[in-house]
Amino acid sequence: MKTIIKYSHIALLAVIAFAFSACTDEYDYDSVETVNNEGAYILANGKTTLYWNDTEDQSFSVVVARHDDSETKTYKLTTSDGSVSVPAEVSFEANEKSKVVPVTCHFNVGDIKKKVTIGIADEDAYTYGAHSQTYTISRCKTFEGMFMSEIMQDEEGNFQKWPVTVYECGVTTNEETGKKTAQYLISNVYDAGYDVMFTLKDNGKAATDGQPAWTHPAYGDVYVSGNGTYFSEQNCILFLWSQDIPNLGGFGSTREYLFFPAGYDPFNQVQTENQTTGQE
Repeated sequence: MKTIIKYSHIALLAVIAFAFSACTDEYDYDSVETVNNEGAYILANGKTTLYWNDTEDQSFSVVVARHDDSETKTYKLTTSDGSVSVPAEVSFEANEKSKVVPVTCHFNVGDIKKKVTIGIADEDAYTYGAHSQTYTISRCKTFEGMFMSEIMQDEEGNFQKWPVTVYECGVTTNEETGKKTAQYLISNVYDAGYDVMFTLKDNGKAATDGQPAWTHPAYGDVYVSGNGTYFSEQNCILFLWSQDIPNLGGFGSTREYLFFPAGYDPFNQVQTENQTTGQE
């Protein structure tokens, strides 16, 4: 009995092997396509929403990179806006992975939220990388306002105040209701390099989305957010800003004031009289 079982196993394996062999002979293998590593792509680099005043240099840079750096190669660049200049092409030496490419803009003051796409020409783009990057660019009129702050009190508990540069970032109108919303940017409001954006509706209500506004020496970035109310007699906005440190806590809500210049209409971003700061 053991002998019969033994040889029956051999016969079964032989049948299976034959069947597998037959299937294998009839199977057509598809060759694996070679991955194309040629071409260039745009590497994420810095802010994509840019605000300039009427005197600032209208320039920034993009980073062009490539996967295959084995050869010297040149790649064509594109721009979606005739007011934006980029080099027609960028050249790489062998073993060179990336290059910083300058971009120069020629927008007029008052050009707000212009969408500009910088990219690699289709025939030169790397299949698996970003072919382009879109930027939102504004060249704004500016004015000097006065900022007064509860969070930045002096040693005697008095609110400190200082002049600030304010950017006019445009007025939008709701097509259905006709209601207007003005947008502003306060440059370097507390610390250099920290700008705060807010909106002001024509009903006198202001809003500030959460954004970093200053650096605490021990805890790092402090974010502000909250609402505000416009007071016509003083031509100012009183903000109630929550001062928060992400994942740690905060300093509660503080009263922060922005005074517009005398004679300035903040709802329409128009100077109607001689421009002087609303609060001295």
